[in-house]
Amino acid sequence: MLIVAAPITLDRSTTPPTATGGTLRVCHPWLATPTNLTPISYRHRGE
Repeated sequence: MLIVAAPITLDRSTTPPTATGGTLRVCHPWLATPTNLTPISYRHRGE
């Protein structure tokens, strides 16, 4: 299962930082095939 939340706003003026906003996208089932992953944060090509 892959769950992606975006866009998220990060407020670094608080301690600890606070994340707000975002919409969830759920991919289930999700198969993490190594050829479909790019290590930049992680991006899955497909669907």
